[in-house]
Parts: sequence; structure tokens; C-alpha cells
Amino acid sequence: TKTKKKMKVQLSIAAANLPEEGASYYATVTVDDAEVGRTAAKAGSDGSFLELVVLDTETVTANISIYAAADDSVVAQEFFDVAKIVHSYTKAVAKATEAGPVIGLHATEQTNNKLMVVLSAKDLPNTDFALFKKQLTDPFFEIYNHLGKKIDTSERIENDLDPVWKERFYDLELLCGSSLTMPLRVTVYDKDGGGSSEYLGNAALSVQQMLDGAVIPLVRGGAPVDEATLMAKQAELLPDVKVPRSAQNALNAALSAVSDLEKLKEEAHAQKEQAEAAKVEAAQAKEAAVAKEAAADKLAAAHMEAQRKFSSLAKKATRVAGRAETKEFDGKVKFTLAAKNLADTDFGIRNKSDPIYEIFLGSEKLVRSNKVSDNLNPVWQERTIDLERIDTLDTPLKVVVFDKDGGDDQVNLGVYEISVNALVGADPGTGMELLDQPRKSKGALYVQKAEFVGFVNLKDQAASLKAECEASQGELEAATQAFSAAQQDANKAMEAAAEAAEVAQAAQEKADAAEAAVKMAELVV
Repeated sequence: TKTKKKMKVQLSIAAANLPEEGASYYATVTVDDAEVGRTAAKAGSDGSFLELVVLDTETVTANISIYAAADDSVVAQEFFDVAKIVHSYTKAVAKATEAGPVIGLHATEQTNNKLMVVLSAKDLPNTDFALFKKQLTDPFFEIYNHLGKKIDTSERIENDLDPVWKERFYDLELLCGSSLTMPLRVTVYDKDGGGSSEYLGNAALSVQQMLDGAVIPLVRGGAPVDEATLMAKQAELLPDVKVPRSAQNALNAALSAVSDLEKLKEEAHAQKEQAEAAKVEAAQAKEAAVAKEAAADKLAAAHMEAQRKFSSLAKKATRVAGRAETKEFDGKVKFTLAAKNLADTDFGIRNKSDPIYEIFLGSEKLVRSNKVSDNLNPVWQERTIDLERIDTLDTPLKVVVFDKDGGDDQVNLGVYEISVNALVGADPGTGMELLDQPRKSKGALYVQKAEFVGFVNLKDQAASLKAECEASQGELEAATQAFSAAQQDANKAMEAAAEAAEVAQAAQEKADAAEAAVKMAELVV
């Protein structure tokens, strides 16, 4: 046979109809004539709660005694079957004592109703941009409970795309209605200068996912934010240290059970109607908030696109401006050269010069052509010169034509100096007589085709990019203002929806408590 596991029992004690309102009272819990618990003294009134007492077992009969703190005199006492209360529907019993006061006892298995969590994020987008210094996002988060109400704001961590925030403590009932699978919302922002904040995205996750260490993608505008994720680096459930609200509600119902039953029924009906009306208002507020949040998400996407555009332009403008300080242009020149009437420096009836050319900038060889064998009127293959290697478009380049014989042997056929501008502007039909030709030679050089490829005036491009960057910055500022206004509007709507939901929940709790009071009164009556 299996041995039944003993449970720790958490007792919540309350009292009503105490002799003097405002006087201080405390309670003791006695089992088998031995005191096992004592509360601190508190000023009393109807429904006064006298803190928690924890028992190591449920199978006891507990004597609850109420004392006046002024003289330690017994005001009232009553015996309770703890096991019976633990396994009852309401887990609460109220008894009227012979002395007059009513003592209420709530007994339930001790559970972990607090969450300790250390949240962290990874690969957050860098929304801070500076041209001349390293500057990263300064993230913080806001956490919204299952009703959409913001319940906490973390500290800001400066210049960190992988932040780990300080540990936080939350009441599970407030955070998720004590449901570990209820989705919560964590919204991450970048704290900018001047008190403004920039929306980075949000993640929907439950307490159970925090406990499991689940990695949740950060979402903005319905789409993941690159590789950004959120997770609980550490999470742990802890027990209550004060009377939970559920115990307070149950004890209130038990203490109220001595009231007139009909009055309780009327109150329960009224509370139910109020709760239904509050639910309708909460649903309408939620619908309005969702619409505003959707509008804000669209503007967030537009803002991020404006920011991406500005960042890209700013980087390009900086790069081009830097190059324009030392270089006027960029690109390439593509050309095809030909020659006519070159000297024949080879011997033999069928053996003629094998012309080839090389182009030099000073002593630096820029390009070398192919060899055209046995031809005094060659047309060479197309060649390209990278303008990165030339100071100006009017810098003279030397074209050296020679006869390429076997091995390293070569014979000069002529030289011509020409700039890139002259090369591109040359008339294909006009020959340029070569200098330093062999005796009596009339060889001429022709530019059959020459054109710029990808030519860019860097100074003009830098000025154009600067203007584009300034216009983009204006667009970004307008997008930031529009998104900020929409986000504030959405936040206000969400706050209003959360408040409406909280009012609805409070109304429902009152309705439930009133209904429970009716059931309790019916049992007593």
C-alpha cells in the first residue's frame, strides 16, 4: 500500500464583528494544546485578515483563538477540521463564536504563487546610429498581464544588443490569473536621449514558457524582427508570503454568510449585471485598442523602413564623401584600338610584323593587348582600364606599339600619347600618326570605339547623396513623429482597455463572491 503524502497546508485567518473597531488583535493556531502558529497584531474591523499560518499536515483539528493585543485577553475561539476545509468547494469556513465575533478560516495546500524571473534578449536591432562613434541600442522592457495591463517596467541597459535584465518578482494571480499557460506580452523599447523611446518589438509568452526557458522571436508589425529573440534566463516559482486574494474573497464570502439570504441574492444579481456590463465595455475598449495597435504597427514598419533607408544613405554618403576628398571620379574606360600601315620589321615575303601594344602611365603598365600575327593593319581586341589608377581624365598615357617576335624579342613600331578624354572623344575615322616609327614608316593609330563604363563624378555623387540623406532624415523624423504619436495613442488605448478589463475582472470577482456568499448562506441557513 502506498503511504499518503503529507501536504503543507496554508491557513488564512479572518474575523468579523470584533468588539472594538480600530483596536489591535492577533490570532493563534493551536493543535493538541500546542501553539503551532501566531499572527502579528493588526488593527481590527469586520473582515480583518490576520495573515498566514502554515501547517505541516492537513489531518488536524485546529483551535483558532482571537486575542486583544492590549491585554492578551481571549476575544473568541473556535475549532476547525482542517482536512474538511481543504477538500471543500470554497476551501473556507466561517463560524460564529459564543462570544459574538465570527472567525473565518481558509485552508488550502501551500502552492507556489510567486514568479521570480530574469529576462534576457539576444540580437536586438541597433536603432542608434552615429557617423563617428559606436553607439548601440539602450533596451528596456514593459510587461503586460493576461488582461493587457502594464504591470512592470524594467531598468534600461545601455549599449547592449544582448541585454540581461535584473531579476523581477510577480504575483501569479496578477500576472496571469494563476494560469501558467496564459499568454503575456513583453514589449521591448530602445531608450533614446531626451526621454523618448523607440519600439523594437514584442513577444507573447506564458509563465510556463519562461520556466521552460523557451526562446521566443521578437515580432513587430506581424513579422519577426530579424534574429531578435526573448527568453527567461532564469525563472522559478515561489510560495505566497501574504494572504492571497482568492483566500480573501472566499473568507469574505464565508463571513458574509450570516447576512440575510434574500439581501445576498439581490446583491448577487446586481453584481452579475454590473459584471456583464463591465465585460461589454472591456470588450469594446479592447477592440478599439487592437485597432489602434494595428495602426501603430503599420507606422512602426514604415518608421523602420525610413530608418533603414536613412542609415543606408548615411553610410554610403560618408563612404563616397571620403573618396571624393582624394579622387574626382570612378569607373572604367572600355576601348578598341586599331592601326594602319605599320612598319614591317620581319624578313620574308610571307612574314610580316606581329603587332601588339601596351599602355603606360609613367612607368606603370596599365594594359597589354593581344598579338595580331602577320598583319600591318591590325585591329586589336577590346581592352579596359580602371580609372581608379589614373589621377585625372587629361593625364597623358603612352601607347607603345611593337612587333612581338619569338621569346622576349620585340621591335618598336611607334609611340603615341593620349589622355582618357582624348581616347573617348577620338574620331574613329581619323588616324593618329605614331611617333618614333622605324624609318620611312607612316603608321597611324585609330580608336575604333571608346566609352566610359560606370563612370561617376565622385564630388557630384557626394553632393547628391548628401541631399538625399538630408531628405531621408526629414522623412525619418516625420515617420518617427507619426509612429510616436500612434504608439502613444495605442498605449493609451491599451491602458484604457486594461483598466476596463481590470474593472470587469473586479466586477466579476465581486459577482462570484456574491454568488459564493449566497451558496454559503444557503448552507448555513
